[in-house]
Amino acid sequence: MTKLNENDIRKKLKYLEGWDLVDRQIERNFTFDTFLDGIDFVNKISKIAEEQNHHPDLDIRYNKIKCRMMSHDVSSITDRDFNLAQALNFIY
Repeated sequence: MTKLNENDIRKKLKYLEGWDLVDRQIERNFTFDTFLDGIDFVNKISKIAEEQNHHPDLDIRYNKIKCRMMSHDVSSITDRDFNLAQALNFIY
């Protein structure tokens, strides 16, 4: 698995709606109408994360879900993070 450098990460972020580079991870905040809508989103993305064996860090605050990702096994951002982020955007 190839670690991406900051220049590559910033290039890829231009094509990934809503995501930013924060503290050496990619991050996006998702907002929903209700708490249960947010929880439904978490349940949907948890299945994909499990299938990919790649799990984002999630912070749930009422109707706001913050997702942060990096590939912990290599302590860096990789294409795997961008693939999962695209899947999360599609579900959202």
